[in-house]
Formats: sequence, C-alpha cells, structure tokens
Amino acid sequence: DVVDRYRVKDTWKNKWVTGYLTSVEKNFGCDSLVRISKNNIFGNNERYGYLDVRTGAIAIEPQFQYAGEFSEGLAPIRNLGNVGFIDTTGKLVVSVKGTIRNLSSAKMSNGCAIVDIGGNNTYGILAHNGEWLLEPIYHRIEKSYDDCYIIQNEWCEYGVWSQEKGWLFELEYDYIEEGTT
Repeated sequence: DVVDRYRVKDTWKNKWVTGYLTSVEKNFGCDSLVRISKNNIFGNNERYGYLDVRTGAIAIEPQFQYAGEFSEGLAPIRNLGNVGFIDTTGKLVVSVKGTIRNLSSAKMSNGCAIVDIGGNNTYGILAHNGEWLLEPIYHRIEKSYDDCYIIQNEWCEYGVWSQEKGWLFELEYDYIEEGTT
C-alpha cells in the first residue's frame, strides 16, 4: 500500500526537488508556502510542513502534528503541546493557551484571526502579535465587511465589532445578518 505518492518536479531543470510526500495542498492561499504532509517509514504518524511554490523547495520540514494555511506570513499549528502560529521559518511566534479546535479556519486576515480554542463559547479574535482583540468567550464570530465582525454570545445576543472602532452595536440584538449593498 503506497501512502507517499506525491513529488514536486522542477520542470525547467527536469529535476525532482522533493522526495515522496503523503499530500500536497492544492489551495495555495495568499502566501507562497503551501502545506504538505509526510508519513513516517511505517506509513503512519503523518506530519505537516510547507513547500515554497516559488522555488519548489521544502521551506519547513514536515514536523507538525497539524498545520493550517499560511496567510499574512503566519500559519496555525499544533505540535507536542504547542499551539499557535508559526512564521515562514517554522518558528512559533504566537502561542495560544488551550487547543485551536479548527486550525483550517484560523487564518490571518487584516492582521488578526478568528480562533476557536475548543469547547463551547470559545471564539475570540487574535491579533498578529498574539494579543486577544476579543477574548475567546463568544459563541460565534463571523467576518463581515472590511474590519467588522458579527458576534454572538452564549445567550444568542448579537452585536457588531470593528477592529478600528470597537463595538459598533452592543450584544443586545436578536439577530444580525450581513446585508448587501
């Protein structure tokens, strides 16, 4: 049973630039680093790393238990008790206490990310520098226009929060829906 079946080839030099990999992410996202994975020699214990699509070379060796997509120079990871965001060198630069439940949705956008740290009512907005813009206590957070977010608390009250201006509408509405213009 072959589990590592992907390789990357430099077609200009007609040369393989990686060994066999378990997977190569098809979505390149916003940055030039794309997620790859590799199993150990026994075909299990998958680890994630990153390939630089500009050069075809492995930028960060597969070493993480799980890794998300790079965006704005950072990617969410989970590895041996470390949870947070790495930079393009693989260094953990933002540490998060708890577990990021859905790493694939924790992407940086406009300098921050919506992060679900697991369990109920635990969504927050984390800044690029590791500070919480909104503590992870909300039931749901949805990105809206520009720097605005629709926030829902555990009592199903809705509000709108802006990175630039703070609370535009306090958590007191029965429902808020993103409109069209």
